[in-house]
Amino acid sequence: MSERKRLPRTPVRSAPANGAAAKWKPGEFESIVSALPAAFAQEGVQGLAQGEDCSIVRINDDQATVFALDWFPPVVDDLYRFGAISAASALSRLYAAGVKPVVALNIMALPCKWGVDAVGQVVRGGSDKVAEAGAFVVGGHSIDDAVPKYGLAVFGMGHPRDIADCANIVPGDVLFYTKPLGLGVATEAYRTGALSEEGYQPAVECMCELGRGVFEAYAGLQVHGAGFVAERGLVGHLHDMLELCQASAELQWGSIPLLDGVWDLCCQGLASERTKENARWAAAFVDDAGDVQGADARLALLGDAATGGGLLVAVAPDDADAFACACEQGTGRAPSRIGEVHAGSPGRIAIHS
Repeated sequence: MSERKRLPRTPVRSAPANGAAAKWKPGEFESIVSALPAAFAQEGVQGLAQGEDCSIVRINDDQATVFALDWFPPVVDDLYRFGAISAASALSRLYAAGVKPVVALNIMALPCKWGVDAVGQVVRGGSDKVAEAGAFVVGGHSIDDAVPKYGLAVFGMGHPRDIADCANIVPGDVLFYTKPLGLGVATEAYRTGALSEEGYQPAVECMCELGRGVFEAYAGLQVHGAGFVAERGLVGHLHDMLELCQASAELQWGSIPLLDGVWDLCCQGLASERTKENARWAAAFVDDAGDVQGADARLALLGDAATGGGLLVAVAPDDADAFACACEQGTGRAPSRIGEVHAGSPGRIAIHS
């Protein structure tokens, strides 16, 4: 195995924003999409359905395919881990939808001046993560770009009855979240030098983790829908899921797990501009019943633009305990039961202490 590469000018500081924080802010892309043909309006004719961060195509009564893509600038200086985190983020979108990844394509915009050894570390990190998922890298495309970006386009298959389509979420469903919040805050703190490399490692380990163990916990249970928490933050992605199923939700702030140290970092204003944009956007549909003290930091963490976030899973109440047990067996830690789905104004979220 070749020596792991770290470049003299760190990749994390070569981009104005990193990971999910580099994505377009809420509302910008929607105005472009609104001018395109309404593909999902053809669901009854062509078997199309809209999932959270992916597209679902029902081929026949026994087969459904799911397509997803993710790529972004580095969140770590270790090039191998950059590749692994990017790949895990793309693959976990399929796991959220309830399908097994089959194949992946590399999407690379990396500086040629890095050299083939360094670029090879990025690609090997991605390839190893795809192999961990039991899938295959079958090619890809590359561009010479001064601001490095890497990721995967991924394809998976499953039975239509096993698809965790967010449109199937119903009032009464229990909401689980499978990773701690604050990964984006930790990344911004590391980028600006407020967090040491050692202090950043728990976030890095978390970002490298696939959603496979959570996906395997779906088996035989009533998992009505799920989403991969990324650039829109926990409440942003939940908002999108709730609009699909025409429901609302209540979250318990005290039950939401936080990465160690991120509360203090967030209170110091160490959140990316994308996270701050998310918080301003989310204020229109989040009702925070908590104390005024710390309210800004709380909303920022709820809207944290996370790279490699967890899966937000809606489970029928009768299967909630079984899901929690199976998920703990698959991942090594229990998922956090953070709230419930309710009837009400579609997309609205109430936060309780």
